[in-house]
Amino acid sequence: MSKKKAKREGSFKRAIELLESGCSTRAAMRHLRSEGYGADTNMIMAAYELADIPDCKCGRPNGHKGWCSERVKNSPKRQAYLKRVTKHIRQQANAVA
Repeated sequence: MSKKKAKREGSFKRAIELLESGCSTRAAMRHLRSEGYGADTNMIMAAYELADIPDCKCGRPNGHKGWCSERVKNSPKRQAYLKRVTKHIRQQANAVA
């Protein structure tokens, strides 16, 4: 087996591990590239099909659409957006009252 093929198999196995640990496909690709593995979309999607991916911690199936408590908790950008929007709504409610 060539070195290139061995490295490719290693990156595929690592991709499955990352996906099963709860990483998104984008995060898995980012981790693989930072670890020196080659990663492309086709390889990640093939690993996604084979991985036994757990459900979201909010109880919905993995890959669900929309925001949930877990996604808000893990995303500073979503938290900042919600803070900004609720502040704006409160200001408008006080102006009307």
